[in-house]
Amino acid sequence: MSRKQTMFNMLRSSVPKCLKNAIPMNIRSWIGKQLNYGVTFDGWGMKNCHELPWNGGVGNETFLQTIGDVKEHFDFSGDGGVNLSNIDDLMWRHWIVSYCVRHAVEFTDKDLPMVECGVCDGLTAYFVLRELRGLGSHANMHLYDAWAPMKSKYLLESEQQSVGHYSNISMERVKKNLSKFENVVYHQGYIPESLNKEPSSPDKISYLSIDLNSSIPTVAALEYFFPKLAR
Repeated sequence: MSRKQTMFNMLRSSVPKCLKNAIPMNIRSWIGKQLNYGVTFDGWGMKNCHELPWNGGVGNETFLQTIGDVKEHFDFSGDGGVNLSNIDDLMWRHWIVSYCVRHAVEFTDKDLPMVECGVCDGLTAYFVLRELRGLGSHANMHLYDAWAPMKSKYLLESEQQSVGHYSNISMERVKKNLSKFENVVYHQGYIPESLNKEPSSPDKISYLSIDLNSSIPTVAALEYFFPKLAR
């Protein structure tokens, strides 16, 4: 428990009930938020105050095991702001990924291909692939990334400050991180050009993740893959 939370609990226990009831609920709630009272998760600018979905329940075993394996074996480039020191800050993000994969497998053909545009070191793809294996799916995972610095050609005027970013990522690092999986198809190149190059893109997919940090390739990926998504 943090120092702020401890102070809040001490104050709360020492204030007479009649006085607490005289303070409007919205003000009490505001005070609690300022002191982080009741916060169950805080990471990457997001705070959560209710029970965490990966605590208990059914189906989270693979997700929790994957987090531990990432901490033991994953190689990070340092680009994208993700490293071993802040991996727990991304638990909500990765739980959503894992849940979406489970949902797609359950409600579509479980062997339909899945697509990720914007791979970086392969961290998000690792969570997808672990879920697929745990669910007994034989779906291929198609990964699209330039694995090269961002270019001015693919950026809006308002995005030009990103030129040169992601210069440390590489497909070789991703292949190392995902070496335990055989159902991975790599598409190296800048989107949209890489969408129509060999190896060919899947005709129908059950899952699409886009994290490209730029508008032009994001729109191109949506226009290309959204019609291919299974209902």
